[in-house]
Amino acid sequence: MNKGLIIADLRSNNNAGKCTGHYIPVAKMYQELFKKECNVFVAGGPVYENYFSKDTFIKLPFNVSGDSFFHKLKLFFNSICLFTKAKGRTIILQQSSDVTTHLALALFYWGGSRLFLIRYSCHGIDSVLKQFIYTLCRYKINGIICPDQRVAEAYKRPHIIIPDYIYIPNANTIPPLPYSDKKYDFCMVGRISEEKGIVEIAEILAKRNYKTVIAGKPQTQELADKLSQICKNCPQIELVLDYISDAQYLQYLNDSKYTILNYKGEYSERSSGVVFDTLFAGVPVIGCRCTALQFIETNNVGYVYESAEKLFSSRNEETCLCDVLFKEAQYNLYLDNIRKYRDTHVNFAKNLIEFITE
Repeated sequence: MNKGLIIADLRSNNNAGKCTGHYIPVAKMYQELFKKECNVFVAGGPVYENYFSKDTFIKLPFNVSGDSFFHKLKLFFNSICLFTKAKGRTIILQQSSDVTTHLALALFYWGGSRLFLIRYSCHGIDSVLKQFIYTLCRYKINGIICPDQRVAEAYKRPHIIIPDYIYIPNANTIPPLPYSDKKYDFCMVGRISEEKGIVEIAEILAKRNYKTVIAGKPQTQELADKLSQICKNCPQIELVLDYISDAQYLQYLNDSKYTILNYKGEYSERSSGVVFDTLFAGVPVIGCRCTALQFIETNNVGYVYESAEKLFSSRNEETCLCDVLFKEAQYNLYLDNIRKYRDTHVNFAKNLIEFITE
């Protein structure tokens, strides 16, 4: 890494001037983790200019927000630009447009750098055709960075298993609020999609008296309309159906006693950035029992349920949640376990640095 490290997003999705999802937080995390090891650069389309200073930013030609042939050509141009500028540097490619990225590697990348891919799923190799395209570039890849052993092994390259996000003490955090100063009992924050199960939880909490905030941009107008209808006569639910800034996002987490993650479908299988943001903010998680949240139960950093209806329904609601999750001793136990869990991330950071720099 004598010429530095580049964390790159070849797609650089632009949603009304925002790049949503893992991409920006992950890039900032790598900058923080590797800043003592080498010069760290972030490569992305023009939308990335909103997030990174000129001295650490490598501008790629295009933001790519669609999946048409024309958009794939844009991603190819981004890849050519990146590979040209990255010679002699280490490249870490974020997961986006997997198949097109694999094809770009096969066609345009001919070494001169060390190359690592971040992969959260097997989407890029889940068919015979996709696997064939991947075999064309596989030998060019030095390693896979992945939160899941099964997924990492499927790519058949050296790999490291680490969480999506690694906790970095004192990095982009705000002081935690005391329990008594928390504004909300529950929050559900971030981009709102069908597979996050937010509508179902809103329907339940609309009939309860827990102070709740739901904040984020709905993926579809249909989702926005459903939530507006459910919450229109519910003063206990604060509804913010719009993009929220990073500062607002962290503030909502900090203002809440618990975050609810009612994942289903693909979200129940893959790792989640929100769950790590929540724990890093010192907030316990309430979520459905699924692969993505298994470690919540394992580390006892929150409560995992089989059925949201059963969790929030009881003949005597006081014995359902308030006497269990809102007991000070139980809440403090979760906080203590969160601190212990965050301490384990010291080794994740050390192992990642060694994996990339060896």
